Amino acid sequence: MIVRARAALKGRHFFWVFRATAIDDANPVSYKARVPGMPPFGHVPASGCGVVVEFSPDLMVLQAIPFLTVVAGLHLIIFKPMLAMLAEREKNIHGYRKEAELMQEEVDTKMSELEVKLAEARAEATAERGRLRQESLALEQQTIQAARTRAEGFLEEARQSLSQERAAAASQLRETAAELSEQIATSVLGRSVGGN
Repeated sequence: MIVRARAALKGRHFFWVFRATAIDDANPVSYKARVPGMPPFGHVPASGCGVVVEFSPDLMVLQAIPFLTVVAGLHLIIFKPMLAMLAEREKNIHGYRKEAELMQEEVDTKMSELEVKLAEARAEATAERGRLRQESLALEQQTIQAARTRAEGFLEEARQSLSQERAAAASQLRETAAELSEQIATSVLGRSVGGN
């Protein structure tokens, strides 16, 4: 069987008109086919040109064998390894994503644990600071009380010492006053006054 096709250009539209002829030794038969909306088979538009192309199934098979061989070879040499590499890469990417998600979850868990520990440490530090403040205030009160007690002791000793010194000074002053008054009276009277 021989298939003839004619290409025609009408305006900007390209179209094909096919004619198939079956050659049989006893009875040659001719078939015509055209794409709907195309002009009749023998008509070539004035603005276009006609090209006659003959299709032979034997020739098509002979041309398909090298094409299919090249496609099969390319599949085995290039496409199959490339698809395997892309699949492996996708698997690795998926694995790395999964690993990254697991690591992120682990980091989130560790961060939450760390935040809990940090909150506990802050609470403990606040409690310790309060306890130390209370202890320092108590120690300050004790120190102030001890200083007051010592100061009161020093004051009491000073008062007693002053009291004793005043008493001694008053006693000495009386003795001195008595002696002076005797001396003054003796000097004024010209005679000795007193019990001596």
